Amino acid sequence: MTEQQESSDSPRWLKYIEEMIDEEEDEVDSEAIYYEIVRDLLLSEQDLDKAVSEAIQRFYDHYVAGFSEEDLGGREPPEYDAGGYLNSIAVIVFELVAKIPFTDPKQDMLSKFLIGIAKNAADSFDEKV
Repeated sequence: MTEQQESSDSPRWLKYIEEMIDEEEDEVDSEAIYYEIVRDLLLSEQDLDKAVSEAIQRFYDHYVAGFSEEDLGGREPPEYDAGGYLNSIAVIVFELVAKIPFTDPKQDMLSKFLIGIAKNAADSFDEKV
């Protein structure tokens, strides 16, 4: 058994994500969805680019779902809390990077995920979306 493995044969990073999801589920401002997005990305058996693209879309969908036509969910211009959402997902990714061997392809998945979120972000906020 390697350092990366636990007695249950689950990778250390997966155990960590599952524990964090359990902890976050009962929180008011739960970040469980972010852990779920990252977990599903890392467990995906799809093509790397497709898996990353789907994870990015789930992240964007979660952000947009926090709005309704009349209520911006307490978000204020100019960024409408986009930075807060990006910070939350980035912290989770950076925590996981330390739990995954550097040569593991999952490192590439995580970096492409964060870069893709930033690269594909809208230049301005559209309240009509």
